[in-house]
Formats: sequence, structure tokens, C-alpha cells
Amino acid sequence: MTPPSHPVQRPPITAAPPVAPLLSYLDVAEEVRAAVQRGGAVVALESTVLAHGLPWPENLEVARTMEARIREQGAVPATIAIVGGRIRVGLDDDTLLRIARERSAFVKAGIGDLSPLLCA
Repeated sequence: MTPPSHPVQRPPITAAPPVAPLLSYLDVAEEVRAAVQRGGAVVALESTVLAHGLPWPENLEVARTMEARIREQGAVPATIAIVGGRIRVGLDDDTLLRIARERSAFVKAGIGDLSPLLCA
């Protein structure tokens, strides 16, 4: 097959939706913020393993183990969850424990779910 003699027409790239309004709902743990500022490695983790993926207490054990393994490799874990109407990036152990125990109080959220969850 002969390649076309003219450039391939591509659709225009559209910008992502503005994120500035979401920033007021964002709480980034100091450890995560410091790693980002110094150019360190940060590994984002979903909170799904805690709230939906595994039964108690295995869910907490696995989450703590994942975070420990990430730290052993020199990176900072940043488990992400919506807690109390706030987007939390990097959870302390008390919050990990709360999500693990109160599983049914936390919903699996996608971009379309953010508005009602942040207004809670």
C-alpha cells in the first residue's frame, strides 16, 4: 500500500475541562506535596482496595503493604479518596483505617460523580 501524498488530517486537540474549580476541594498530604515539589516519585493509589476490593481486615493489610512497598522503593504513596466532601491525596493511617472499616460509607467515584460527592 502506498502512503498518502498529503498529510493525514487529525481532529483538533481539545483541552481538558478546567480543573481550577476542583482545586478548592483538594487536600494534598504534606508528604505528597513535598515529594512533588522536589521532583520525587509519587505513586497514586486508588482507595478501591480499601472500600470495595477486599473484605475487612485484609483490605487494610493490603493497603498498608502496598504503601510500604512503594516507600521501600523510594517513592511516596498517594492513596486517593473522597472523604467528607474533600478530594484527599495521600491518606494518613487513621483515614485508611476508617475507609477500611466503614466500607459501605464510601462509593466508587468517577469524574461524573464528583459534583454530588463534593457537595456532601
